[in-house]
Amino acid sequence: RAEAEGEAAALGAEMAALRRLVDRGRSGGATLLDRVQVAKGYEPAFGAALGDDLNADVTTDGTGWHDLPDWDKPQPLPDGAQPLAPHVHGPAVLARRLSQIGLVPDAPRGAALQAVLRPGQRLVTPEGDLFRWDGMRVMAGEAGSAAALHLQKVNELAEIAALADGAQSRAQLAAETHEDAKADLSDAAQVERSARDARREAERVLSDAARAATRAESDLAKAASRAESARGELERHRTDAADARARLTEAEAQLAALPDRAEAAAAVEHARTGVEAAR
Repeated sequence: RAEAEGEAAALGAEMAALRRLVDRGRSGGATLLDRVQVAKGYEPAFGAALGDDLNADVTTDGTGWHDLPDWDKPQPLPDGAQPLAPHVHGPAVLARRLSQIGLVPDAPRGAALQAVLRPGQRLVTPEGDLFRWDGMRVMAGEAGSAAALHLQKVNELAEIAALADGAQSRAQLAAETHEDAKADLSDAAQVERSARDARREAERVLSDAARAATRAESDLAKAASRAESARGELERHRTDAADARARLTEAEAQLAALPDRAEAAAAVEHARTGVEAAR
């Protein structure tokens, strides 16, 4: 976000500086220069071709550009020269002038074709060299064109404005993304706090469970010890029971071997009766 906003601010400052330069070069719409647009890279050629004539405006009376009908058959440009008109957008009054301005790739080519120019025709190069039909030459760099510089600044301003709009859009998107990220971070922090609380609670539950497991293991060990003792007691009781069953069996056998009790009781009773009689 900081990078995008910094880029937008830098482009905004550059655009403001260029706009001041362009505004200083304008005449409030009072000249033809304020009404034309030239394709990027062709500003020096256009400035060299028209020069100070761009400081006049379209008019119907007095000094200035007057609207005249097109020629029925304009003079053709020499072979090897391309018309400059397709690279210029402006008032219709320029049509006659532009129809007689040819574009050549370099100064040697312009010098070679200068002699075959017809009256009123001019040749220019992208660098700003001028070759006029009457023999006049103005080489690029020897006579700077304020119009060309102004048109270059206009095009540069348009490019910077487009870049600034894009940078502003990116900065706005970055700001929105940053705000969303901050909201997500806040939510994530809340989730983290909840997770930490849940972890502490889980650790407490785990600690309680560990203590309970320790107690259970101790109780299990005690129970196992008691079970082992009980198994020993059970074994002793089983031995005692076996001995008791053996004694019981022996006693029952001895009991079975004794005389009949009824007969003994009768004999005792008979003896008691005899005793009583003898007494």
